[in-house]
Amino acid sequence: FLLVMKTLVTVRCSKLCVYFLTRAIAQASWKYWVRWIVNFAGWTIGGVVVNSGLKYTESLIELEMRLRLTKHAHQKYMTRNNFYAAAAMRRTEGLDNPDQRIVADVA
Repeated sequence: FLLVMKTLVTVRCSKLCVYFLTRAIAQASWKYWVRWIVNFAGWTIGGVVVNSGLKYTESLIELEMRLRLTKHAHQKYMTRNNFYAAAAMRRTEGLDNPDQRIVADVA
């Protein structure tokens, strides 16, 4: 939804800004210059709100995916005594910090 809103805001802002700016230049009218500035400022504020919402939503999705992937990896690590096999490998084959490695690989 936010991506569609971002596109609509961008297209509408471009159309209106071109219209008012063309009129302001063609007619040398202060009225159209003021309308262009106010219109541009209003659509810019709307765009900032939509882009901020989009960025916030992206960060929430990223965080949720990372959390689920980490939980899944830890569940696999803890099933069927994999934890103990990793602990044995730590002594014999030099595997260090498997928990930290899982989190670093997911991030």
